[in-house]
Amino acid sequence: MVRKKANRPFGLIFKYLREFSKFWFEYISVFIGTTLAITFVIIPLLESISGLIMRLSGIPYVSYNNLGNLIQNHFLGVLGLLIILFLLIFLVYVQFIVQFKGIRLIQSRSLTLKNLFKEVVSSAKKVKIQQLGFFLFYFLLIIPFGRYVFSTPLLSKIKIPVFTLEFFLKSWQNMLILVLFYAITFWISTRLILTLPLMILKGQPLKLAIKESLKRTKGVRKFFRLSVYFGLIGLFSIIMQGLLFMGGYFAQDYLDKTSFALIGAVSILDLIWLGSLIISTLSLMMLFSYLINEAQMESFEVPKKAPKGRMKYKVIFSSLTILLFALVSWTYVEGFMDTVPLTISHRGVDEENGVQNTIPALEATAKAKPDYVEIDIQETKDHQFVVFHDPTLKDLAGIDSPPQKLTLAELTNTVVSENGKKALIPSFDDYLSAAEKINQKLLVEIKVSPLDSPKMVENFSKRYGARLLKDKAMIHSLDYNALLIEQKINPKIKVSFILPFNLLFPQTKMSAYTMEATTLTSSFVDKAQARHQMVFAWTVNDETDMREQMFNGVNGIITDNLDDLKGVIAEDDESPSYAQRILRMTSLMEIE
Repeated sequence: MVRKKANRPFGLIFKYLREFSKFWFEYISVFIGTTLAITFVIIPLLESISGLIMRLSGIPYVSYNNLGNLIQNHFLGVLGLLIILFLLIFLVYVQFIVQFKGIRLIQSRSLTLKNLFKEVVSSAKKVKIQQLGFFLFYFLLIIPFGRYVFSTPLLSKIKIPVFTLEFFLKSWQNMLILVLFYAITFWISTRLILTLPLMILKGQPLKLAIKESLKRTKGVRKFFRLSVYFGLIGLFSIIMQGLLFMGGYFAQDYLDKTSFALIGAVSILDLIWLGSLIISTLSLMMLFSYLINEAQMESFEVPKKAPKGRMKYKVIFSSLTILLFALVSWTYVEGFMDTVPLTISHRGVDEENGVQNTIPALEATAKAKPDYVEIDIQETKDHQFVVFHDPTLKDLAGIDSPPQKLTLAELTNTVVSENGKKALIPSFDDYLSAAEKINQKLLVEIKVSPLDSPKMVENFSKRYGARLLKDKAMIHSLDYNALLIEQKINPKIKVSFILPFNLLFPQTKMSAYTMEATTLTSSFVDKAQARHQMVFAWTVNDETDMREQMFNGVNGIITDNLDDLKGVIAEDDESPSYAQRILRMTSLMEIE
């Protein structure tokens, strides 16, 4: 009976809290140590090797739309990148070996660097390819909620792009499919959640570990218990982080009225970062400990006398961490990290003020003075150009036909409706003239279709290149070859390559990259800017996301909500108080 009570969710949480309070340094060392090693050693090394392979084999970029070409024309380079991918998966697996084994050694009071190294090497030697295959499958399965269960710097790069989710939110049928998908993946992932610890801690082969995990998670009561425990850990983390963030904000709001404002801001932000580090480590420790408890089953004897703590190392580690966080805190609160991105209206609209890619919307949006208005152009049946985004006219005009099968006259006489407004599809000539009349610079996306004429891009570039250059316009496209043609014909025009995913840093000579914001990182921005290439984030509509991209240092933000973006920039430009800066930083920490 005693054991059953101890194994109840609340009992386990209090048990692990007591455990963490005694050995916090060891737990932080295991979790943060592996994270730092991967973030600052493994990832940069693998990215450098990948970049070298791409340059030597002539691979400009890796995306879903050029995989066939890569396999056909750059086979050796693809083979090299696959080896790097395999190594990456193996290293992530090793990270979990370190964490599971490290926790087990801490709880048996036998953690030393030598013991941990021996345990990790012993387990790593036994890893089979099929185990790595399951490992990859499992983490792809839990992408929607993986950051709340297993979190690593490498796996955090795998995210569902916002534009994919937006597709499912367009109708209740799509939303129902999405909810069912989440429910099924959550159920499957919960049933298989003990597979990894069973393979690592007990050395079980994959099939046996899966069978054992299914057995131990069988039944509604067990599923409910697992869900409640994970939910409690998540709730605990949210509440503690919330109290930490709000406490820091209110304390700094008071200190801003005193002569200790700067010292207080640095100290409070330092404490917030340290506290957040401790809370996240504690949450992971409670999760991993629970899985170890479920996977191991048998108890172990804890020595009555724990080995002496190494106080010297604790003091050194703590001091260096505090100093590092204090330096970062000071540079942030003093505004040294502030950036002012270009404001770019997505498809020429602002807060649903008109129909996308139409002249009335352009004229309305231009009043807010964006740096650029982003639009889409497509070819017509008679080789002219219209401003239109979708592959067909069905959603906006109710006509199930692509622009390439209609003439310019037919298209420009077609009414499109959106956001309760109506307008005619404009020709690019008319749209460009309207933009020039109000001195509005454009970011023009060349949308390529299999229905285009063979020289579509060439015709566009020769017809409008000089004019766009004079207007200081820029061009971007998802089609790499289209941009190469544009660069060849108009080398002075700035061109940006659109990337829907941040997989590997591209090896191109483009002027800029337009990156989908979900997977865009500060590391990508730093690399691009070091090569004198700009980075534009799209489509960023939430104010917190806008601040995240500004913190990342992007050169421009493409948004549907231009007024919100200009408001966020204005707030940061008006010398915000230290308390406001702390509040904004905590909002960024919440979405990490």
